[in-house]
Amino acid sequence: MATTIFLCLVILVSLLGVGLAKVLNQNQRFDNNNCGRFLYRGFEPNGLHRDKTIARICQCYQGADYFATMYDRNRRIALYSAYVYGAQPAGGHGQNLCGDRIVNDTYTCGRARWCIEPELIAEDIAQRNMEECPGNTQKQWLDKVKGSQAVDQDYICTQYTRAHLNPNGHNTVTDAKAATFTLTNAVPQIQALNKLWAEQYENKMQYFINSVASGPCPSAYVLTGAIPSNNKMNERVTIPSSIWSAFCCVNNGNPTGSMAFWLENDPNVTDIEIMTLRALQNKLGKRLKAQVTLFQNNCEMPA
Repeated sequence: MATTIFLCLVILVSLLGVGLAKVLNQNQRFDNNNCGRFLYRGFEPNGLHRDKTIARICQCYQGADYFATMYDRNRRIALYSAYVYGAQPAGGHGQNLCGDRIVNDTYTCGRARWCIEPELIAEDIAQRNMEECPGNTQKQWLDKVKGSQAVDQDYICTQYTRAHLNPNGHNTVTDAKAATFTLTNAVPQIQALNKLWAEQYENKMQYFINSVASGPCPSAYVLTGAIPSNNKMNERVTIPSSIWSAFCCVNNGNPTGSMAFWLENDPNVTDIEIMTLRALQNKLGKRLKAQVTLFQNNCEMPA
């Protein structure tokens, strides 16, 4: 009898382990999952996608989750990434999402070694955190990866660079920085514009956060995304027409201000656009032909 109970418990634990995957099931949303803590009040943005090929990813690196990404398997780009700038949300990094002590000491994600998401490839590849993008010598595995996402080889000999949606520079912890170097957090951006975005957006965002008129901003919930175009890089990876970002400042659980940014992925552009959150939502709505809401109650106190 005791042996039977023990075997049942082992089977139950193994079945629960399968459900720990960080690429959420199609019927799951960020706002009813622990990964929703990277979104302001757990609110998943409305109006940013219609396709059934999207995947919600809790970005896990070396056994801990650091941000959330809405990823389009068909276009092979991230539609947006959500993260917290400044003081991190309560709850710690989710072992219930990433698995307990899933650590691979054989690689580190970074500028020289971008990573991929194995769980996008097949449901039976569970309990694997992001891992190094395969090289050309690993053809069979590389071909499987290419079926659902971009790979390093897509960017070779192009005018585009891997543009972070959650930028490395907005993170302070070493593993959190490394976690941003996954191709599921990247979109093709013209190289000169990537430098412009990094310099102007990151500096101006920091300035606005430090000068929010309605109060201090110890934490800012950030959404950064891309607008897909009809153009593709190497006939595989969609090139975005624009990149946008918005943040909602929060102090003691209450919103204290917001700001938004926009940059066309056009070589003739020389400056980013700065606008209000509502202006960005209107602009996104026109481009996407949808009613767009990025933050709960538009990052405002209830009336």
